Amino acid sequence: MIRRRINWPIAIILGATLLFAAYVGLCPHPWSLFANLNERRMLGIAGDHYLHFAVFFILATFGGHVLIPPISLRIILVIGFFGAFGSEALQGLFPWKTFDWFDIIANLIGLFAGLGLSHLLQRRRTKSSREEHIPLESIIVAQ
Repeated sequence: MIRRRINWPIAIILGATLLFAAYVGLCPHPWSLFANLNERRMLGIAGDHYLHFAVFFILATFGGHVLIPPISLRIILVIGFFGAFGSEALQGLFPWKTFDWFDIIANLIGLFAGLGLSHLLQRRRTKSSREEHIPLESIIVAQ
C-alpha cells in the first residue's frame, strides 16, 4: 500500500484558487470585484475567458502534486472535465449568471495546458530522482 502525505504549500495554493474561483464565479456582479470583466477584451477575447483559463491551468498544474506521491494525470483529467462542465452548469442555475460554451472551452484549454506542464514537472522530478540514486557499483571504475 502506498502511503501518501499532503504537500501543504501546494494544497494552500489550490485552496486559495478554489475560493477565488468560487467567489468570482458565483458572486452577483454588482458586488464582485470583477463586475465588468466580461466586457473587457484583449485580442478579441473577453477577459472572463482568460480568468477561466488561469484558474483551470493552476488547478491542473498543481492538482496532482497535492499528495505525495503524485496523483495520476488521468485522475486530474477526469476531475478537470467534470469541473469544467459542472462549474459552468452551476453558474447557469443563478439568475445573475449565464451559461457560456466559450467559458467551457477556456476551462478545457487551461486544463490541457496545465496537464501538459504537470506532466513535464513529473517527468523532470522522476528523472532527477533517478540521477540522485546512482548505485555505487556504477561509479566505481574497474582498473
